[in-house]
Amino acid sequence: MSVIKMSADDLEKLRQDERKAGEDAGYEKGHKEGVEEGRKSVPPQTVQVKQQDPYAPYKAYTEKSEGLMMARCMRHAVKAKREGKTLEAMVEAAYAETNSEIDGRIKQLMTDGAARQQKAMTVSNPASAGFLVNEVFATEIIALLRSEAVVRSLGAQVLPMPGGNLTFNAQDVGAIVHYKSETGAIVPSQPGFNQDVKLAEKELVGLVPMSYRLLDNADYSVDVIVRDDLAAAMATREDIAFIRGDGTSDTPIGMRNRVFPTHVIADAYGNNPSLQDIRSVFATMMLQMRRANMPNRRLGWIISPRTEAYLMTISDGLGNPVFEREMISNRTLRNVPYRVSTQLPEDLGVSGLGTEIYLADFSQLLIGESKSMEFDVILDAAYDDGTGTIVSGVSSLQAVVRVVARHDFNTRYRKAMVVQNQVEWGA
Repeated sequence: MSVIKMSADDLEKLRQDERKAGEDAGYEKGHKEGVEEGRKSVPPQTVQVKQQDPYAPYKAYTEKSEGLMMARCMRHAVKAKREGKTLEAMVEAAYAETNSEIDGRIKQLMTDGAARQQKAMTVSNPASAGFLVNEVFATEIIALLRSEAVVRSLGAQVLPMPGGNLTFNAQDVGAIVHYKSETGAIVPSQPGFNQDVKLAEKELVGLVPMSYRLLDNADYSVDVIVRDDLAAAMATREDIAFIRGDGTSDTPIGMRNRVFPTHVIADAYGNNPSLQDIRSVFATMMLQMRRANMPNRRLGWIISPRTEAYLMTISDGLGNPVFEREMISNRTLRNVPYRVSTQLPEDLGVSGLGTEIYLADFSQLLIGESKSMEFDVILDAAYDDGTGTIVSGVSSLQAVVRVVARHDFNTRYRKAMVVQNQVEWGA
């Protein structure tokens, strides 16, 4: 046996190496045990698989583009009628060709009849039948009218008319509230009622010309044109009825013919009123509303384009604009929202230069709405373009889509409106 002789320094170094090796081994063992223990303490991870909405690819498009499904369906309907096909077949073919989001959404709405209890649109005979618009599409078009139509945009209340009619009492005297002594009798509250408020659906018919060249263009911008034309046409005719309708020919009776007689004010100081005269007109109208004890939750003005233009030119004695900044920045007059309507005539009165200004609490004005809507396609039809000119669909290569909506207009309180007559400002 051989003996290894080591110096004291070598022996101390060997001991240090052994200690270090032991520490490293212990660390490694502890690390492995810790990892294993950690694995045991952490429960197995489960991967959450989100349920995919089958309509998700289409919602992103349609929710930010209200009314485009209706417009695209109208285009498909015209092509279906031209080619003698059903709308369902035309939509199916369009989706197969484009694989687009909006055609896919329309196809699902049409084929998912069991879940929705009705098809989006149906047609039994493409040569003669019209198309029934599903509530999904109709609601989108009605929503567009809130920004297009003056009366709606100022906050008139919309009430559903599921049966086509709605009747309730109009209260013209509020409940009576009073103080009483300890032994005094309680006076019963007897609200007064003037007459029933009746809403019975009237048919609003709009014509939307469509160029065959546009119909053959599959770009979505064409759908936007069709949608905007439809909404603008309906809003324009609706405002004619809701503002100045006289109820003849099964049309709604509008604000001008429902307002309380004493709330119609004459004499607006001619065609060149002073600033004080204009302020007097506005103050008088607002005073009438306050005296009628209206809640004034949604006050709003309706004025003509000429009146708006004139008010923007009014300045004070130092040349500062009085109304212009408020009108441009906030679309308000005396801090009350206003809208401009071309449906207010500017040729009224003996002079033929008069127009009107309306002030109303629009929370008291009611629109009875039936969500049923339908349209029909008329190929090569002749139609009036609104100016008295007859346009031939044959020579202009156009089809006409006739849209029918159903609604009515009334007010809870006839004193919820004030009308200023004989406004010749700026004439």
